[in-house]
Amino acid sequence: MNILIKNLLLVFSIFFFNPIWGQNTEFKIATLAPEGSAWMQRFSTAADDIYEQTDGRVSIRYYAGGVMGDENQVLQKMRFGQLNGGMFTASGLIQRYAGLNNYTIPFLFRDTEEVNNVRERYDQILIDQLGDAGLKSFGLITGGYAYVFSKEPIRNLQQLSSLRVWSPEGDPISFSALEALDLSPIEMPISDVLLGLQTGLVDIVSATTSAALILQWHTIVRYMVDLPILYTIGTLVIDNRAFNRLSPQDQLIVATHLNNASLDLDALAESDHQQALNVLSQFGLQITSIDQNSLDQWYARVDEGIDQIRLNRNIDTESLESIYSILNEYRAQ
Repeated sequence: MNILIKNLLLVFSIFFFNPIWGQNTEFKIATLAPEGSAWMQRFSTAADDIYEQTDGRVSIRYYAGGVMGDENQVLQKMRFGQLNGGMFTASGLIQRYAGLNNYTIPFLFRDTEEVNNVRERYDQILIDQLGDAGLKSFGLITGGYAYVFSKEPIRNLQQLSSLRVWSPEGDPISFSALEALDLSPIEMPISDVLLGLQTGLVDIVSATTSAALILQWHTIVRYMVDLPILYTIGTLVIDNRAFNRLSPQDQLIVATHLNNASLDLDALAESDHQQALNVLSQFGLQITSIDQNSLDQWYARVDEGIDQIRLNRNIDTESLESIYSILNEYRAQ
């Protein structure tokens, strides 16, 4: 009799406490990426494939171009269930999980080989920790390296001391790193940067070549330093509460297609950089280089500033130590 009761309770729990299974689900996902961008095109294709393979049980509606607000506002709307997910930069997720920011510390990586070595060993750890923070990530996507863009040519570190550099709003790690370089960071949202450049509130910005082109910053800044400043990373996430309502079968279908989309976009970073650089050159962008002495000074100052960055409450120090351990092991080879 006890066994019969237990079996009935199990059936009851499946059908009454998981009523979403078998019902149609629509994920509402917001992003700053504009319509027509590579991200939107590839993830829209994934959404179409998901809808087809789940026989219409799962659909995805994207809100592109920032119509749902900035990344902090998207997180807030996810918290209240108005949205189910979003496409975020590392700094955009700092409220939920700070570890992703460690990839974006200025001058953390010296070349692509170092990036690849760390990411092969640490990406999945970051994805799992995002899961512990309540967010289902479908893989990390790089936007490539950010470079310094300026109104006047920059060839050494001393020139920067008198210039005001943009620091993304809500990104204390970048702010601390810029201060470690004895620069004067001006914090503002990305939406205000173009106006800041036009009015002289900021003199230099760091961005990927694609971002500088899309955001029209190239109309003001005419020079780019041929030196990768920091590595950019992002991810598409869905709130675990929403994702876990799907049946295991539909979870697998959604994860497979969104993971594949992320892998495809992650592989496009270098070609996107070259294409954007070619277009920027046609608009008159000039590329300068930093003298080796200044470069050595930059590296030394950032290394010295890491101790201060570790004290920042928005830093996941355990994650940072693990990344540095991998880097030091690789550099010692």
